[in-house]
Amino acid sequence: MDFGVLWKKLLLCLWLLALTGALSAQTPQITRDHLKQAVIQKNWDLLDRLLEADSSAINDNSLFKDSWGEWWGLLIQCVSKDQVDGVRVLLKHGANPQLATWGDGEHTFPLALAEKRKNELIYRLLCGLDKPVYQRSSEPPLPGSP
Repeated sequence: MDFGVLWKKLLLCLWLLALTGALSAQTPQITRDHLKQAVIQKNWDLLDRLLEADSSAINDNSLFKDSWGEWWGLLIQCVSKDQVDGVRVLLKHGANPQLATWGDGEHTFPLALAEKRKNELIYRLLCGLDKPVYQRSSEPPLPGSP
């Protein structure tokens, strides 16, 4: 066995590990609260950037709560406030339109809520009749970025 080649491979692996660690240290941590605040503030450009960086919490159905013990996520929140652009951003990044509220009360689905609110644009997006296209008009900085 050629120890010179083995040594070079080991150094290359260590260098790649160090590089990967340095890159991940530069990527800001996206939290559930960042997503929630972007929705509350109706900052769809920021929500789009946050979900591009990390969409793992997009279907977290425990971000909003009422005093009756009902819980819901980002998509239900946007539908309940008739936020068409918010729905577009969320669907664009893979939000599940079949995810209902949960808790002590009656479960509500996004499609039923859009129908109840008579919001045809959101209804069409949730049914897949319209494509969820969203173009940012700005490039807001990600939380924790320099």
